[in-house]
Amino acid sequence: MVVLLIVLAISSISNLIGILWQSLLIAEVVSKSSCCLCGVIGKEPRHRGLGWQLTRYSKERVHLIVITLVAGLMITYLLLRLIGILVALVTIALSVLIFTALQKSLGGAVGDLYGFILEISRVITLVLLSLLITAFS
Repeated sequence: MVVLLIVLAISSISNLIGILWQSLLIAEVVSKSSCCLCGVIGKEPRHRGLGWQLTRYSKERVHLIVITLVAGLMITYLLLRLIGILVALVTIALSVLIFTALQKSLGGAVGDLYGFILEISRVITLVLLSLLITAFS
């Protein structure tokens, strides 16, 4: 899976040379936003590890997560306009769906699941940007 993610990321980056720094910044912003939003909807796991801490922290500070999510979307809009917003919203939605499905089988929002969401949402963002930029060029 790691090799597949790396291949997808590199393939996508090669199509984004003209907007490389914007794409990489947006991928990071969307990745972190997705993870934090998943923390808000996450189910606390039975053991008190990193996932438990992140879930508790996110639920206690929803207002901060919403503020930073809006700020991230504003940054995304400033960098790539509507394409950036579309990619961000689709990626966040897909990440939440994946997170919700996987946390059921893992017994809650464990730390490894948050790490997976960070990585997969970054790659989804780059792939979607690559597809849309190529389609509109």
